[in-house]
Amino acid sequence: VLFRSLKDLFSKIKSENWTPENLLNKIDAYLKDLPNRPGFTYKRNYKEHKKGDPKTSEIEKETLKMMQLRSAIQLFPQFQKRMKAAQRYDFDDMILWVLRAFENNRALLLSYQEQYLYFLVDEFQDTNGSQNEILKKLISYWENPNLFIVGDDDQSIYEFQGARLKNLTEYIQKYRKDISLIVLRDNYRSSQNILDLSHELVNYNKIRITNQLKDIGIDKHLAAQHPSFAHIQTMPTICKYQYQFHEIAGVVAQIEQMKQEGFPLNEIAVIYAKHHQSTDLIEFLKKKNIPFNIRRKINLLELKIITQIRGILQYLQSEINSPYSGENLLYKILYLPFWSIDVDNLARIAIFFAKNKRIKEYTWRDTITNPALLNQIGINDPEAILNAGTILKILIEAVTSLSLPHLIEQIFNRTGLVRWAAQHPERAWYIQVLYSFLDFVKSESSRNPHLNLSRLIEILQNMDRNKVSLELQKIAQTEEGVNLLTAHGSKGLEFQRVFIIDCTKKDWEPSTKGARYRFSLPDTITYSASEDEMEAQRRLFFVAMTRAKEQLIISYSSQSNDDKTLTQAVFIDELVQSGKIEVSEKALAQEQILEAQLILLSQNLKPKISSPNSAEIQEILSDFRLSASALTSYLSCPLSFFYQNILKLPSLHREAAIYGTAIHKSLEKLYVKMLSSKTKKFPSRKEFIADFEQEMNHASGFFSSQTFERYLKRGKTQLPTFYEKHLKNRPKTVKLEYKITNAEVEGVPVVGVIDKVEFLPNQKINLVDYKTGKYDAKHFKEASQKNPEGGKYWLQLLFYKLLFENYKNIDYEVISMEIAYTEPDKTGVFHNPKLTPSSKEVEDVRQLIKDTYQKIMNQEFYEGCNESYCTWCNFVKNQITPATFSQEVTESLDDLL
Repeated sequence: VLFRSLKDLFSKIKSENWTPENLLNKIDAYLKDLPNRPGFTYKRNYKEHKKGDPKTSEIEKETLKMMQLRSAIQLFPQFQKRMKAAQRYDFDDMILWVLRAFENNRALLLSYQEQYLYFLVDEFQDTNGSQNEILKKLISYWENPNLFIVGDDDQSIYEFQGARLKNLTEYIQKYRKDISLIVLRDNYRSSQNILDLSHELVNYNKIRITNQLKDIGIDKHLAAQHPSFAHIQTMPTICKYQYQFHEIAGVVAQIEQMKQEGFPLNEIAVIYAKHHQSTDLIEFLKKKNIPFNIRRKINLLELKIITQIRGILQYLQSEINSPYSGENLLYKILYLPFWSIDVDNLARIAIFFAKNKRIKEYTWRDTITNPALLNQIGINDPEAILNAGTILKILIEAVTSLSLPHLIEQIFNRTGLVRWAAQHPERAWYIQVLYSFLDFVKSESSRNPHLNLSRLIEILQNMDRNKVSLELQKIAQTEEGVNLLTAHGSKGLEFQRVFIIDCTKKDWEPSTKGARYRFSLPDTITYSASEDEMEAQRRLFFVAMTRAKEQLIISYSSQSNDDKTLTQAVFIDELVQSGKIEVSEKALAQEQILEAQLILLSQNLKPKISSPNSAEIQEILSDFRLSASALTSYLSCPLSFFYQNILKLPSLHREAAIYGTAIHKSLEKLYVKMLSSKTKKFPSRKEFIADFEQEMNHASGFFSSQTFERYLKRGKTQLPTFYEKHLKNRPKTVKLEYKITNAEVEGVPVVGVIDKVEFLPNQKINLVDYKTGKYDAKHFKEASQKNPEGGKYWLQLLFYKLLFENYKNIDYEVISMEIAYTEPDKTGVFHNPKLTPSSKEVEDVRQLIKDTYQKIMNQEFYEGCNESYCTWCNFVKNQITPATFSQEVTESLDDLL
């Protein structure tokens, strides 16, 4: 989040030609004026406050935001130095080079002023600060320059509209005596009804040239002049549907009707705010065989086929680093379609390993090149598996003998990936993707001739981490197709009939989610009030409306497909308030609803695998014992549970989990040393941190060099404060890493490792579990009708209570369970929430354990959850191979034996 916020801020500083000194001065001016601003003073007498008194709490919040902004701005010079040292620059830098050259070299500026005598600036409303400064430099020689500016402030689709208008009005004021101001009111695109309604909407904006230059009297109410469309009496319509899929089905039904009537599909556009809103629409159009055109930028690195290639690259590098260390990836790689391996055969091998997990010499790498062992396992047609094993062996050897581009080419050809892509229905797209990735590798290799596979993987991981895309334009196009566009992408285009869909607050109004990645800028910098973002979205909606020539259909839904209430965008209300349009409620015929539901169901089917040999799985289950992490894993996704807890396919822990383990071991040492000392004193803080550093060094092989340093610094920064706060008044009669392997709850065998058992007076117990990461209250919510399993830590702690109390007839009562966070929240507080559950809560979890265990014994784990974030569901459904198949939800419980 911080990286993206800094990236956004630094880009704005450059594009607007701001200087850090000027920005800091404007922040000071803003803070000084806060007590005088309406939002920061009481509007009426309230308790001990009088009308006009400053709101201290609000001022403090805003001051904190400005201090964060100040700190970020002060990093900008250092960022530019780093860019220069790395010999990197961006487009904003290139514009600034020109500006700085004009500022510092008068002869150069004069030569360009002599060369260019006439200036035309189009789309002036989207000109940024640095571009505008270049223009001012070029025309500065003349008292009355030959300058022709074309722009429409109502079509500015960016923020800082106040600054944009300021630029425009400065020209008007400076050259007022000689300027000719021409308002183009004649519109040769839309009907008058569409223009009138659009005008009503944009008139809600305050930051408009009509308001800035009232003395001139600018009238921007457009008059329709197109001979074919100007006088069409068809009124725009607003349609309200119950569900989102009703809306999509309704829109597609109208398009289908237009197609049947012979209306040209390329004169129809469906406009939405964000690309994700087109997903269901595309599926519905495909089902109806309605051609469409769509153009959007895709991040190559997130495509399924590229994640599969990256999985192979990661495997090869792991095997180069240490033979057999890539075992955790091999099953998933062999599952990929271009090997043409029967997935039932892979399941047989996995079951064989699960049944013989104590035999260490069995490995996936050796097995897939061993015909005799494959025959023993029961693989009757092992050719595809043996072929894959041979190819992977060749590729491992090729890592050190071939250049990186040649290695990638070998992977494409030897694995059958190119052949598979060439036979795919979307072969042109897949071939483009493969060779775009190869071109990227070639480009990186040209830049760094010594680039190796390890460094390439690190580059790709850094790009993922920092949200840097490798962009590729995906075009689905046909001459006679419906045009699917974002509102941004529709600018400058026109169509006879336009649908604006999914007009809800969530997607059309400014979101707080987007604000997470931006620093809050004061109006002393932007010359725009807080409503600037909303006005920018309103202008965007205005642009979408004015793409229509003869017919405009606006629609929204009152409920999402999962029954969540949706609120219509404020622009809908504003259009209705104009009195020129009403909302029409649309109801689909029952057969239309059923057809739409079938289309949705075909999209959202839960991934399911065929049941392997039931008797063999039952044999594996015969010694299964339920842990808190296994319980959570099953409740989260039964299919993930099957792969992780039954087949126990190899997987590596994430770096965050390894960091957490290092902290756990350091805390264990801390208490062991205290217990073994005569004085029962804890070791010093310095010794505790030294133990942590030692544990991190032991685990350093599981980190990249960059992340190791980052996690080490994080621990050394936060653990000293945790040490001081956590050890105050803690009981010293404790047991650490308390392993329970043979307890039963309602006949269910349960196991677990409890970080710390604190013995209290009167045979009472407090259980403690340590967590890294930030405290989140939702993890501690008790079970409810909406969430019958409760928060994951609530469930874990109650599981531990039952686990402990049902172990060896222990005569102790667990009266409380506690999570101790080793890291503070953003306010610096170290949380240690403690639960004292009711008897009902305990009984609910007891029953949940019993019910879940029964489902596991019934082998009810071959169907997934279908959540977008579930790695195993994505793997089975889409063959997406992530960097790791370890599950954060279960790793965070840290209770594995």
